[in-house]
Amino acid sequence: MTFPLYNADGNPIQLYGRRVDNGQRNQGKHFYLPWPHGGVFNLEAFGAWDELILCESIIDALTFWVNGYRNVTTIYGTNGLTDELLDAFKVHDIKRVLIAFDNDEAGNKASEKHGEAFARLGIERFRLGLTPAANDINNYARIAGQDGGNLHDWLGVLIRNATWLGKGDAPALTTPAPDFLQRHRDEQAAKAAADESSAGAAKEIKAPAVPVEPIASEKASSLAAEIPGVEVAGEPSAAEPPKETPIASPAPAPPTTVEAEVKENEIVIPIGNRVYRVRGLARNSSSVDTMKVNVLARREERFHVDTFDLYAARARAVFIKEAAHELGFDGEVIKRDLGKVLLKLEQLQDEQTQLLDAVKAAKFELSDIDKQAALDLLKQPNLIERILADFDAVGVVGEQTNKLVGYLAATSRKLDKPLAVVIQSSSAAGKSSLMDGETLRVGSGNASRGVRLGIRVSAE
Repeated sequence: MTFPLYNADGNPIQLYGRRVDNGQRNQGKHFYLPWPHGGVFNLEAFGAWDELILCESIIDALTFWVNGYRNVTTIYGTNGLTDELLDAFKVHDIKRVLIAFDNDEAGNKASEKHGEAFARLGIERFRLGLTPAANDINNYARIAGQDGGNLHDWLGVLIRNATWLGKGDAPALTTPAPDFLQRHRDEQAAKAAADESSAGAAKEIKAPAVPVEPIASEKASSLAAEIPGVEVAGEPSAAEPPKETPIASPAPAPPTTVEAEVKENEIVIPIGNRVYRVRGLARNSSSVDTMKVNVLARREERFHVDTFDLYAARARAVFIKEAAHELGFDGEVIKRDLGKVLLKLEQLQDEQTQLLDAVKAAKFELSDIDKQAALDLLKQPNLIERILADFDAVGVVGEQTNKLVGYLAATSRKLDKPLAVVIQSSSAAGKSSLMDGETLRVGSGNASRGVRLGIRVSAE
């Protein structure tokens, strides 16, 4: 069996081969092309997770992959930790590594040696415990599957019982691993209670006999207690308070709200090592069933940009496919990101709507002094000159008559029957600039340009 290995650009640069029979003693089992190891297995996971499972071989890693644990990668044999793989851990800011090497002399030495390399990078290290009877991931999976067991659940047992290799309190793991052993105990306790009330005897619920052994007994979890065939460290005595053991999350953590930097004309949303820039959200303020925006997805120097309706499933699917290809991610990563972006934009829209509603509901009253000052201004004999001077101050010069007519139409919007003005001229004559000046001088509330000022432009 052969497996291609790819570099960051998606180009195959190495092949790994595994003999399907054991062959003769002098025949090899593992084969590579005759040049240094290269490529990173499952590079997409580095961009989607901050916690990775590290295996000793590609086939071990695939055992996790096909059973639902996609945050997995591998070295190339016990001496196959490459600088390229270490750089990938460093560049993608991986926080934790779960070492899933074989429980034999070579695997234990490699775990200690390579663990030090990860420690120098500031990466937290855990070790998955395998017994001599199931000393590698595939043996463990083979034994777990003999009685028709769910391999996703049983691999979760290994993850939940991972041993912390650092000092001090262990950090919590984030790989979602089901606590189905706890479910067994809960079912057992419920059945025992029911039987005791009816027949006075408890019946045992049996689970498949799969060996699970934490590497260090003082760090062992009691999650597998009372399940036949599962070996774990002994429970603390009644005289001792139970020690708290770090375990993985029993279920995926709830989605966290992403941060967003709201600028004048765009919104920037960083997610992991990806950055999403959104423009045009304000244009959707009058509609609740469309969100047509310009979205740029960027990863370092690689990017993809498009304008589409975030509420349109087909348009989203196209963006996800193209962005995943351009940025070098699995489509599921971009899909999750886009969902977070959409929810964040909806949140920002709701906040803006609430703010505008509050402004509309607020009653503004001029003080007596302000009222008198306004009346004095209106009675000024040079009022027209002062209005024109204000236009000049904001950069709208010339066209004195047009400015005054536009100002008259704009201020009349407060009347029951406001005036309307059509500005008509040849193309590029300055119609839009004049309208922008009117909007800037008078103010348009939440309107864009002169829509609510009673001004419309038309080219001849």
